[in-house]
Amino acid sequence: MLGQLKMLKIKYEEAVEARKKTQNDIKSFRPDVDKAISAKIPLEKQLENLEVELAFLQRVHKEERIESIKLEVKMTKDKIAFAGISGPAEC
Repeated sequence: MLGQLKMLKIKYEEAVEARKKTQNDIKSFRPDVDKAISAKIPLEKQLENLEVELAFLQRVHKEERIESIKLEVKMTKDKIAFAGISGPAEC
């Protein structure tokens, strides 16, 4: 029984030491974690701004493409109309 008690005491002391070591490791990592979190916040904001800007540019690009196509269609119609007016007269 004394042997078991001594083994339990040794295991307890080992567990206490392991806990202290883990707590010290956490303390030593804390500044790095704080720096990483501090750097992450502005990067997330920048990402959000870039996503908004991308959506805006995509919308503008789409609108410009539509206007360009409309202009091409109008010019083609005008050419066809002009060709139709001057076409039979040439024959």
